Amino acid sequence: MTNKNLATIIILSIIGILFSGYLTYYTFTTGFGACELFFFGMPSCFYGLIVYVLIFIFSMLLIRAGLKNKKSILLAALSLFGVAFAATLTAYIISKGPTCASLSFFGVPPCLLGLVMFAILFVLAISLTKKKL
Repeated sequence: MTNKNLATIIILSIIGILFSGYLTYYTFTTGFGACELFFFGMPSCFYGLIVYVLIFIFSMLLIRAGLKNKKSILLAALSLFGVAFAATLTAYIISKGPTCASLSFFGVPPCLLGLVMFAILFVLAISLTKKKL
């Protein structure tokens, strides 16, 4: 089951990389940023991209280490950070109201989709740490 969970984490992190990479590219090329939060001159989706890349890297390191490593705890911590970050952004977007609805996927804000993905990654990463402790 842990190998299956780790494979799912890798697939979801690749989807997250593509998703947040697209949002970062879209933000830079269109100049859209009315509802996007910027930190240190970069859009928030860029930081989501970094977290997804780190999750992917640590997942690959776990495979290489044969799941005998404590990196799964770091994987859970990164996922938890992603949950907290995306939840904060989701609350901000929802508080702004319908003015932020111009960039959405089927009426759902991108940060809410990111929150769901990070939550799933967190649950899967926790399942990996439980097997080790």
